[in-house]
Amino acid sequence: MTDHVEPSYRRRGVLLAAFIRKSTPFMLALALSGCASIANTSKDKASADNVAHITSTANTIRSAVAPGLFELVHANGMLFATSAGDDRRNGEAGHILLIDPDTLAIAQTVQSPEKPFALVANHKTNTLYVGHSMDRRVSVYVMQTMTRKAVIQLEGADSSGKPYRSRQLLVDERTDTVYVSSPSADGPVWIIDGPSMKVRGTIAGAGGPGLTLDAQRNRLYTSGRGFWSSIDLGTGKILARHSVQDQAERFLVNIDVDPENNRLFASDSKHGELLVLDPENGQLIRTINTGAGAMGVKHNASRHEVYVSNRKSGTVTVVDTRSLVVKQSIDTPPFPNSFALSPNGQEVFISIKQSRDPKSEGFRADKKESIAKIAL
Repeated sequence: MTDHVEPSYRRRGVLLAAFIRKSTPFMLALALSGCASIANTSKDKASADNVAHITSTANTIRSAVAPGLFELVHANGMLFATSAGDDRRNGEAGHILLIDPDTLAIAQTVQSPEKPFALVANHKTNTLYVGHSMDRRVSVYVMQTMTRKAVIQLEGADSSGKPYRSRQLLVDERTDTVYVSSPSADGPVWIIDGPSMKVRGTIAGAGGPGLTLDAQRNRLYTSGRGFWSSIDLGTGKILARHSVQDQAERFLVNIDVDPENNRLFASDSKHGELLVLDPENGQLIRTINTGAGAMGVKHNASRHEVYVSNRKSGTVTVVDTRSLVVKQSIDTPPFPNSFALSPNGQEVFISIKQSRDPKSEGFRADKKESIAKIAL
């Protein structure tokens, strides 16, 4: 997940003092959201404008790409990204971007009638799923042609009648099933059947913004404010809902799994920590300081590493999953967000949000946000 994707779902502004790189994380209840048979697309060459926005260091390439970047997926030799635009509430179309993973230049732009946020790919079926959190919909695209072949509406409301929004998307390629999280603690996890492109059911009360899958053990995990849950996919039942109260106001905004060592990694945006959890007994194994505003978390099995994006400190933390110690901290200011890995696991891509304050570090008048590629 990522999933989509800030920890506070009701804050819209981000205020930043340039000399301390401090912000209020803004989060959309992701995603971290008629069927059109043919998507509106345009193919762009690597223009001089694109090239002018690219910077690089010894092991990092960074490019200012588009306003309102959220999630990334590496599939079919391309990097896919969602762009909701400068104002995600203005009712205008968003875009799905196909980006050259070598140069970070935009190769193709696909218009999305609904604002796109969450993103996941089924590599076996060559299908791309796009979450539209604000519309509570999921679009289904044929990856080769970027033709939209279905739009799936997500239903459900809380006790007050307020509809549940969606956040993160996750694919189980073994069963061709898509899972969709709700950021509400009492919300559902929606289950979408890949072949029929319809909602097959829900797991009631399993909500929380974080979502990850251990296919080896047939377990689904969600996380949120002071809790994480374990779900048996065989029965669709919640096995346990574990409370994490060693610190006040824990917020496990994202979660990922290390199947080899049977451990979970959760980012706590409130305390700037990575939590290492035991999925068998529910115990907190260790807390690792990463940086203020810990947000995205991504496990990389090929390198025995886990990455954490720290929104307030503007860094990416690399943690060794065997020793559970920090190996490296990489500057990625101002607001690193969501991750994607290259197929061989030797490169990590990250979307980087920008401040809305013209006086702050990283502000761009064109509102373009960035993608960075880090060679590991």
